[in-house]
Amino acid sequence: MKNLEEHSSTGSLRHLKIHTLSPLFCGLMEARPGCSSIAFGQSEEIWPFHIKSDSKTLYPNPYSWNRVANILFLDTPVGVGFSYSNNESDLLNNGDKRTAEDNLVFLLKWFERFPQYNGSDFFISGESYAGHYVPQLSQVIVKYNSATKENAINLKGFMVGNALTDDFNDQLGMFEFMWSSGLISDQTYKLLNLLCDLQSVEHPSESCENIWDIADKELGNIDPYSLFTPPCHSNVSQLSQLVRRKHRIGNRANYDPCSEKHSILYFNRPEVQTILHVDPDHKPATWETCSDVVNTNWKDSPRSVLNIYHKLIHVGLRIWMFSGNIDVVIPVTSTRYSINALKLPTVSPWRAYSTWMYINALT
Repeated sequence: MKNLEEHSSTGSLRHLKIHTLSPLFCGLMEARPGCSSIAFGQSEEIWPFHIKSDSKTLYPNPYSWNRVANILFLDTPVGVGFSYSNNESDLLNNGDKRTAEDNLVFLLKWFERFPQYNGSDFFISGESYAGHYVPQLSQVIVKYNSATKENAINLKGFMVGNALTDDFNDQLGMFEFMWSSGLISDQTYKLLNLLCDLQSVEHPSESCENIWDIADKELGNIDPYSLFTPPCHSNVSQLSQLVRRKHRIGNRANYDPCSEKHSILYFNRPEVQTILHVDPDHKPATWETCSDVVNTNWKDSPRSVLNIYHKLIHVGLRIWMFSGNIDVVIPVTSTRYSINALKLPTVSPWRAYSTWMYINALT
């Protein structure tokens, strides 16, 4: 959003106690370049309401984040969700670098419009491809703050889940998880490591693509975001595409594998778009959860953001990397390999954590 030609789509949720001093989270819940935070992170995960199967009615989400913080969802870059640009060529020139810079400009303008949030503890969160967006935006904010004391953003840290972090470690962990879960054969596992080793996730070689075709057939009819949940049958034809891209996580508790379908129908409803103040002169002919135009024209995607982590740890940002253990796409094994690659000392030993109901996982 370098100028007024670009218009980002947002959704905001105030803390239930309506307190501007509560922490402010900016959500960049991106499945892959071109996917909507409002489609996935907001309406399927941490919003106060989820969409029922009739694609018309909402029902309460007891785990909404606005119980503890103010939440801002950002559809980024332009061309994603309801975001648009007056210059159509902008949709063909997006990439990691430009997205981080534009997001900073957006945030500065947002704080200018809502000055009551200036000074609030600010955190950024996201998942999947936001494993790039979140640390990259954090880095440009840190650089901006060091260059000017006026209007500094009170960035305290960020959190990323099942995040694309480092191509080598992400693929190593993905292949291992699929094999150890009994989803692919020994031979396919060996060939994936041999033919896709050290390659860019965004631009794999033809031989890597070919072995992925074999792996996809062996995976069969599963939901790659929630391994033990029955898949949404209306989405089965898309699974082979989705597994190869960076994706959102799945939550087994109250998880609806057809939630993306519900979102598509819901956000295309005229009355919903009116409530969201969508500009009728610039709304898409059909609202989509992900833009293939943005994704296929992505200009830059570094193979690793681990170097950014080292810099941000050095300046004192709080960072939380977490991972669900039933996501096939960027699984817990990938997260562990990436964390180990940072070569950080262990401060707290491995332990179980639990809720009042049951032990959830290990941390």
